[in-house]
Amino acid sequence: MNQSIGFEEFRQVIENNEDESKSKALQARTANFIRKGTPIYEMLIKIKSGEQAISFFAQHGNSTPIKFLNCNRAPVPPHMFRPYDLVV
Repeated sequence: MNQSIGFEEFRQVIENNEDESKSKALQARTANFIRKGTPIYEMLIKIKSGEQAISFFAQHGNSTPIKFLNCNRAPVPPHMFRPYDLVV
């Protein structure tokens, strides 16, 4: 089934998605603490690597209730030296 939508419908879909992501970012910045089920908690449990942690702080700045994430070196074979591969 070939469905086509008009420009205005497409623009509305994009604007709705942008509004939703802005709302989540605003909630993350204004949260005083982290509770299960909140948008900031949902973002936090998705962070698994050092790169994702950096991306989170670059996106949300220091205005979130999360001030640091504990990262450890990722397990790698002994013959490899990869000190910047981190896991949260």
